[in-house]
Amino acid sequence: MPKTVFAFFTAVTAVIAGSCSGEHFSGSLSPTPPIINEGIIDAGAAPVDLGDEVAEDVAPPLAPLGAACTGAEQCDSGFCTDGVCCRSACDGLCQACALPGNEGTCAPVTAGSDPDNECDDQGTDTCGQDGFCDGAGQCAVYPPGAPCGTAACDQAMLTGASACDGQGACQAAPTVGCGKFSCLSATACRTTCASNADCVAPNACLSGQCGGISGQYFNSVDFNALVLTRVDPNINFDWMAGGPDPSVKSDLFSVRWTGTLTPAFTETYTFYLASSDGNRLFLDDAPVINDFVDHVATMEDTGTRALQAGHAYPLKLEYYERYGNASVTLSWSSPSQARQVIPTGAFSPP
Repeated sequence: MPKTVFAFFTAVTAVIAGSCSGEHFSGSLSPTPPIINEGIIDAGAAPVDLGDEVAEDVAPPLAPLGAACTGAEQCDSGFCTDGVCCRSACDGLCQACALPGNEGTCAPVTAGSDPDNECDDQGTDTCGQDGFCDGAGQCAVYPPGAPCGTAACDQAMLTGASACDGQGACQAAPTVGCGKFSCLSATACRTTCASNADCVAPNACLSGQCGGISGQYFNSVDFNALVLTRVDPNINFDWMAGGPDPSVKSDLFSVRWTGTLTPAFTETYTFYLASSDGNRLFLDDAPVINDFVDHVATMEDTGTRALQAGHAYPLKLEYYERYGNASVTLSWSSPSQARQVIPTGAFSPP
């Protein structure tokens, strides 16, 4: 109770007690209640407003969870976070206390947002933080597949663009060869050629394909007197009564083809060799066909060999023409490969 109010009631009690004890009160009673001034009753003073004195002692109620606030002293919980009374300080990463429907309780902010700018964007090349929260109270990282490196093609070797793994690491893309073709761009290999420059040496561009097999042409049947060396697209010639080239005789000549042969399947291949006149075929220096005697082209020779896909096998085919029409054709087949003249792309010069 305020001191002035206590003094007032003490004075009034004393007056009443005096009257009741038989003492006479002189003068008239004033309708204005006496006012206490430093312990003395002043009957002529203005009335005291007791309501203001009492109201000063009553504190406003504290705000509940979720109520708007500007300071912790306003909240029953003792925490004012994100402009509302919160159950806790809510000072963790990517947390908020004013999320719609969850006001007053600390919870992770929505994925793809970062209201407090807590997550730095570290750049896609690092695969680290992407500048947003992940919805689980952490900073998100760049997702799987986000590019973190550029594709490149060099020396007929194509390396794809590296990509993030979604765990904060950049995964290198595999490197694949362009085969016998050169690079078309940083992201692609050539699939056809217009000149030898579009092929990986020593392959030649022949009818849009890189490859070929080297042929040495001799003006004798025993591989003497070399007169011509060239890269042929394949071994499939019918010179009839003529010769392979003006520099080569139409009869009594021989040819030795050398290079490598690369199959597409790991299977047993059958080789077919038809010629007029003699021929012999070697793979890895081992004979596959040997019919090195005079005969007509209708007498086709065959041989088999188990081959491994992608492996380049050294190949040598020797042929001679004595008299008459001249022709020679080398074909192959396998369970997965229909019979065909061995194509340009399967050969490479030595």
